[in-house]
Amino acid sequence: MNDSKLDKFNNSFLVRKYGLEKRTEIELSVKIDETNKELEKAGKSILQVAKLLSQAKNLVRNKNWVELTDSGALVVPGRVARDLASAYENWLGNSSIPEAALTQVSARTLARIGKVEHSLRLKIENHLNQEIKYTESDLSCFLRNPRSTQKTIDELIERAKLSADNMNDEEKLEKFNKLFIENIQLKKKIRVLEEKLFKHKFELNKSSLQA
Repeated sequence: MNDSKLDKFNNSFLVRKYGLEKRTEIELSVKIDETNKELEKAGKSILQVAKLLSQAKNLVRNKNWVELTDSGALVVPGRVARDLASAYENWLGNSSIPEAALTQVSARTLARIGKVEHSLRLKIENHLNQEIKYTESDLSCFLRNPRSTQKTIDELIERAKLSADNMNDEEKLEKFNKLFIENIQLKKKIRVLEEKLFKHKFELNKSSLQA
């Protein structure tokens, strides 16, 4: 049974649960199937738009690109246009994720995915390729954690610098090495926690799909 026939079978099996009349049951199954097909088309359009915007960006200087996208020449807001172009440049252009998935994620989040570490982006792509349904909130929350953690690390570093400025040379030698080592250890711990969080979210999604 190919994917199309399997989808139709699953849709029919689902709608039978609602106790509808046969005619209504068939009509609902057809609507679900057509909706999924249209979402795939919409995803392809989003990818093509991102590609064209990326190509347009390469034709102008960065300052002019911002001015162009904010000029009203495009039917999307400037920020959205820049995010789509950025996403295509950084990862979408070489990605193999299901195109329908692009309809479920905002341009802002697509751009943010392209700016995370390569290893983290690959994990997101792998799970999207397995058609695990992440909501916009799931991805935003997951992407927000490393950023907020990085912000905390930056604040600790700034505080350490201020503290070091008020120390004499002997105190600096004693304290600074310790702070430097602790900073590295903290980053390692954060990376381990990120890995565990992602695996946990994957297992939760996997369990919900099997239920």
